[in-house]
Amino acid sequence: MIRSIHSQSLRDALTEVAMNNNGLVYIENRELRKQIQEKYQEKNEVQDSFFVSSNVSADQIRSELEDYATGDDRIEKLEGTKGYYFDLSDFPNWDKSLLDIFMETFEHNTPIVRKKEIASKVREGTNIADEDVEFLLDKFADGSRDESTHLEKLHAQGTKFYLPGSRLYENTSRPLADLEDVLSTAASKKRDPGTVTRQDIEQALKVEAPDELIHELTRRGYLISLPGKNKWLVNEEGCINSYTESVVADEIAPTVEEQLTQHDFIFPANEYNSIVRDALKEATGILDDLDENNREDVLESIQQSVENELIEADGGLTEANIYQETDVDMTGEEGETDRSYLAWEEKISQLVDEKVKQLDRKIEGDLRHFVENKLEGEIRTFGNNDPMVNSYYIQNIKEELKEYRKGNY
Repeated sequence: MIRSIHSQSLRDALTEVAMNNNGLVYIENRELRKQIQEKYQEKNEVQDSFFVSSNVSADQIRSELEDYATGDDRIEKLEGTKGYYFDLSDFPNWDKSLLDIFMETFEHNTPIVRKKEIASKVREGTNIADEDVEFLLDKFADGSRDESTHLEKLHAQGTKFYLPGSRLYENTSRPLADLEDVLSTAASKKRDPGTVTRQDIEQALKVEAPDELIHELTRRGYLISLPGKNKWLVNEEGCINSYTESVVADEIAPTVEEQLTQHDFIFPANEYNSIVRDALKEATGILDDLDENNREDVLESIQQSVENELIEADGGLTEANIYQETDVDMTGEEGETDRSYLAWEEKISQLVDEKVKQLDRKIEGDLRHFVENKLEGEIRTFGNNDPMVNSYYIQNIKEELKEYRKGNY
C-alpha cells in the first residue's frame, strides 16, 4: 500500500529544524535534510497512523516546503542558495546560539566590529551558507536602535560595521559593555574632560574611524560634535557633566558675571536660567544636541557650578526680595508686590559704599534736606532702568549714607 506523507507533521519538522538553524533551512544540505526526516518520524501523527508514511524523500521535502512558503509570507525563499528563511520575529521558539556568537564577538573585540569579523564568527559556529551570512546579519539589524533590534548596522568609507542592539542585552545573561561605556572610559583619561579625539575613538574601538563613521556615531547619539574643535563629546552623563564643568570657570561664569555687572549685580531670578543657558550654548554649542531628559539636569548642574564659582570668587549670589508699593486694590487697601531677584550682595555693597563716599563730599547743610531734595538727582538709574532695582539701590544708599555720616561726624 502506498502511504502519503502527513503534510502538517512535515511542516512542523521543517519549522523546527529552521528555528534550530537560526531561521535557515537548506534541502540540499544532507545534515539538515536528515534532521528534517528524523523530526518528521518523531511526530505522533506519523507514529500512530497506519496510513501515513514514516519516511519522506528529498523531493517530498522540497515540494512541501515550496507549498509551505507559497502560503506563508513569514517564509522567504533565497534565490542565491535556494534556501528558505523562517522570519525569527514571527517564529519565537528558535535557537539562541547565534546570540551567543554575537556576544562573544563583541566581548572579544569592542562594541563595534567590522562585518568580516562578525561574519567569520557566524560561519564558524553555524550551518549557514556563506552567501547567506550577511543576509542573516541584516535580518538581525532590521530597524535602527529600537527595541526590536539585536544588531545595529552602519556604513563608513565602504566598510560595514555592526554594533550591539538593545535586544541583545535582553536575551542574554552575560553583561555587555555599551558603546558609551567604551568611549567614556577613553574620555576619562583625557586632559579635556569628557571628550575624545579621532585617535581616541580608533584606539577605544580598535577600528579605523573615517568621517562617515564618526558622523554616524554622532547621528545615533553616541557622540556630540563640538563646533570648531577637532574632538567630540561623549554623550554620556558623566562625560557631559565633566566637560560642562570644565568650561564653567573659564567661559560660563565670566559671562554670567558680565551680565550681572551690566545689571548692577542684581536681576530678576527668572532670567538667570536664560543667562546660563545662553552662556552654555555660546561656550560649547552642545545644548540643542543634549537628550531632552538630560538637558535640564545639565543646566541645573551648571547653574549650581556657576554659583559656586562666584561664591568662591566674591560672596556669591543670594536671593533678594524687592518690594514695591502698588495701587489701591479692590478692598481699598494699599499693598506691596515682591519679585524674586538674584543679587551679588558683596558687589552691591561695594557699589553702594563707593556711591555713599562720593555723595558725602557733595552734601552741603542738612543731611535730611539733601536726602529729600537732591539725592535722587545725584544718583544714576540702576539695573538697566529697572525701577524696582533703582528703588532698591536708592533705599540702600539712603540708609548707608545716614550710617556713614554718623560714623564720621
